[in-house]
Amino acid sequence: MKPSILRTPLKGYILDQGSRPTHKALILNLYEQGYERVKGLYKKQLTNAEIQKVTGLSLKVVNAYLSIAKQFHPERANTDGHLAMAP
Repeated sequence: MKPSILRTPLKGYILDQGSRPTHKALILNLYEQGYERVKGLYKKQLTNAEIQKVTGLSLKVVNAYLSIAKQFHPERANTDGHLAMAP
């Protein structure tokens, strides 16, 4: 009889963890929270650098979130490229 190899399920690789959320769900939730927070602070007319200090996110991430918002809400972008958030 040939010996079998036991495969240990590793957390994050197997999706059969019952009702616990997977890493994907957690990451998407964190991403959405950060995105909404950046949009809210920008709506309050904080600069990108101020948003970076308040949130603790890198300036690159803040700029990326605002770029995504401009891409998906082009009707809110001013002629200078800044995002004009609706009240």
